[in-house]
This record gives sequence, C-alpha cells and structure tokens, in this order.
Amino acid sequence: DDIRCKRYTLRKVMVNGDIPPRLKKSAHEIILDFIRSRPPLNPVSARKLKPTPPRPRSLHERILEEIKAERKLRPVSPEEIRRSRS
Repeated sequence: DDIRCKRYTLRKVMVNGDIPPRLKKSAHEIILDFIRSRPPLNPVSARKLKPTPPRPRSLHERILEEIKAERKLRPVSPEEIRRSRS
C-alpha cells in the first residue's frame, strides 16, 4: 500500500563512498557514447546493392499476356461482310 501511494523516499547508493560511474552520465550522454562507438556507415553513393530477384508474375499479368499473345484476326473488308450475309 505504501508503494502504491508512493510514501517512500529512495536514497542514492554509494559505491566506495561515491556514486557509481554509470549513474553519473545522463541518458543523453550514454546514447551519444553508444552512437560514437559504432563503426561509421558508408555513404549511400558508395553502397552496392544486389540486383532484385525476379518476382513471379501474378495471375492477372499471366492472363493479360495470354490475351495479348492470341492470334490477331485479319481485317475484313465491308464487301466481304455483305457477301457473307446474303
């Protein structure tokens, strides 16, 4: 109940009569130290990417290609149309 109501005070922990060194730094300093310790990144212009793998064609693309690949009909003149109807 005391913890829920926050009726407590925390004391600083001393190590050899001093505050531990990792508590002396602020969170901002710790993050900056971590960033500085990492190796530097290569510039984007110097990076070589692998070519993208060929992606399988979707069903929609395959159907459209099939339709486009069908035989073309030869043009019919209006005279031939009249002859076939009569």
